[in-house]
Amino acid sequence: MSLMRWVICLTCFAAVTGNGFSDPLAWRNSVQAGIAQQYAGHFPEAEMLLRSALDEARRDANQSESAETFNHLGDVYLSEDRFADAESAYSEALSIYKQASSREIGAVVALRNLGTAFAFEGRDEKALSVLNDALHRAQTSFKGDTELAGEVLNSIGMVHLQRRNYKKAENLFLEVVRMKSSSGGRDFLTANALNNLAQIHREQRKYTSAEREYRQSLEITEALFGPSHPQVAITQSSLGLLYLRTGRLQDAEAQLTESLRITSETNPLMPGRIVRILHMLGETYSRQGKVSESEETLARAVAMARKDLNHDPETAAVLEEYSAVLKRSGKTEQARATHSEADRARAVSDLTVAVHGLR
Repeated sequence: MSLMRWVICLTCFAAVTGNGFSDPLAWRNSVQAGIAQQYAGHFPEAEMLLRSALDEARRDANQSESAETFNHLGDVYLSEDRFADAESAYSEALSIYKQASSREIGAVVALRNLGTAFAFEGRDEKALSVLNDALHRAQTSFKGDTELAGEVLNSIGMVHLQRRNYKKAENLFLEVVRMKSSSGGRDFLTANALNNLAQIHREQRKYTSAEREYRQSLEITEALFGPSHPQVAITQSSLGLLYLRTGRLQDAEAQLTESLRITSETNPLMPGRIVRILHMLGETYSRQGKVSESEETLARAVAMARKDLNHDPETAAVLEEYSAVLKRSGKTEQARATHSEADRARAVSDLTVAVHGLR
């Protein structure tokens, strides 16, 4: 099963921007409240507050405030896997910053965020172009801002990881961890880079290193956000996949079950994440010989994938796994029909990816 893209990194958010102006109190209060709600994992509330802030900025005709608000809105959308909406918000921010005569850090943040959105959409070439531009601007105009440079390097590493350029990606993530170690290395960027390093080492079968890095990432993330935050669930599912691959099935079940609990309680519901966790959990049950639990879990994943994922590659993968479990249960005809459905879903997904690649 190929679940690589969705576990590449934790959702990126909370990049701090500043515009150098004395902000009206109503706008600033709404922005800060929106960021706080996103930090707590309350994404609809965060969007509502940030949209209120955007209204305030537009009412005051303050372009810099509008750009910063669009950046934060994009962060919320990225947290919700709403990649097209995130791209649109970051593009709006960047368009406004381009009209400014002065160099603003927010413009670099917007570039970095836009490149990250492209990466999540699978548009690697576009992502690298935008992110390299962001890195050049960060290193030229904001040399002393290691947080900004680290964020950009982490996103560039993501793209190379997605392309399986492991050496390039590993060097970038190690550089981020090194840069942040001087300030204690207990922040979200460090957790993100460690999670990504673990992904590389898991794919390289360096399982001891991968487990250590996942555990470090999980410890930092739980300390920052609490034990039931959506960010925590992402690392738990990644760790669960590591345990699944190494045959530590009870450990895999524990991590995936907890990840599923948190993700199922997240608002808004993110079907893609739930389907992928269910897929891994179903395979875990199958390898434990828990045939009925596996069939029930995969049936739930299939039902959600059919309804919500459309052309997502995960649909074909979970259908294939479900077909195999049905076959082992002696449900031959249903297994055959599901296998055919998986083939059709894969063909449609491949076509969709090819068309998107032309953009």
